[in-house]
Amino acid sequence: MMGVKDPAAAGSKSKLLRSYAFVLQELTSVFTDVELGEIARRFVDSIRQLPGETDKIRDLKLAFISDLVEGTLYSTRPGRQILNQSLTNIMKDELNSGKKLTAVISITDNILSSLHRAQDRNDDDILEVARPLLAKLAAESTKQGPTRPHITSCLCGLLRIMSSNHYKQLVSELSRSEVEALLSNLMNAFSKSADNSVFPKDWLVMQLVLNDVVLDASKEISDILMQDFLKGEQFHLKLWCQLLHMCQKYASQPSLQVKLVSYSKKLKILSARGDRRELMASQVVKLWAALKDHHAAVVDHVVEPFNQLALIQNHRVRRLILPLFVDMMSARGVPKTRLEDLVESAIHNLDQTVQYHRRRVHEAEYISLLDSIMMDLKASETVGSSTSAESLA
Repeated sequence: MMGVKDPAAAGSKSKLLRSYAFVLQELTSVFTDVELGEIARRFVDSIRQLPGETDKIRDLKLAFISDLVEGTLYSTRPGRQILNQSLTNIMKDELNSGKKLTAVISITDNILSSLHRAQDRNDDDILEVARPLLAKLAAESTKQGPTRPHITSCLCGLLRIMSSNHYKQLVSELSRSEVEALLSNLMNAFSKSADNSVFPKDWLVMQLVLNDVVLDASKEISDILMQDFLKGEQFHLKLWCQLLHMCQKYASQPSLQVKLVSYSKKLKILSARGDRRELMASQVVKLWAALKDHHAAVVDHVVEPFNQLALIQNHRVRRLILPLFVDMMSARGVPKTRLEDLVESAIHNLDQTVQYHRRRVHEAEYISLLDSIMMDLKASETVGSSTSAESLA
């Protein structure tokens, strides 16, 4: 019936779409979950690409899928196992079309909410949804528009239930170029979210959730890059630079600058995980250490993000980041000397500057201080023993 091309069949299709979810619900007492799931799957597949689909038919199709996802069948693992691929294929198609995004996002959110609630959720559940939707949600979350907060929420919902094993499994199933595209899409989404324009300003809790999701996902991305995109010919300069830039934008974002917010907001930001800027700065130090054989190739691309990290008004962040400038100078052929004295002096001067201004520190003063460190290093002629940035972290 649903594949009939005759326009005269539109009325019958509409009636079937309106009633099919109710019929399925009534059949739960007659068929097993597996049997009912197969019946539902065949119907879902039949409505994926409807000939001559009108806006009204599309609305009814999405309403049926919404009812199906919210129904009893989808709340069971056997039902989800049969339906996930068919349902997420339609969600991906609709996201690609750009039509009816509000309804599509609502259904996607309901799918993820069902997974969050499910007591019988397993790894296959998550992978069945992540395979078709993760990259697409990441790409869509970068687009400006009224649906952006809701798409980003869906991306957060999916990433929150993904573990390291899920990332590894996805990567193992994809080609190298597909992995590159996925990681690039995720990092682009995270970088663009750092301007704090995704959610309304009073959505502080949602912003903190997003920050935690990005922090955790950045560690997973880092592990993938270190495993598959670091050694020898596998080294991927663009992805590594994109990751380091993303880390900087995350740590520099307005919502994490606790000296610029009220005391109550500061407590909320620092609760549970502490200062996320410090956590990300520690991650940057680990990444820089992993890149030791590629410093010369990377250095020209990271001066700006490392400068911006050093501008953050946080003593711990500066103590972590400043030694990296010494490594960068070394990568450019400048001899290392008096490293500990230089670092301690720079940190002391930066702290004095912060104490003097108390609130916002002018970037020009920071940059001047960092430039003075580099000038000292350039002027040094005696090669001394070096201390790694990682040992000072």
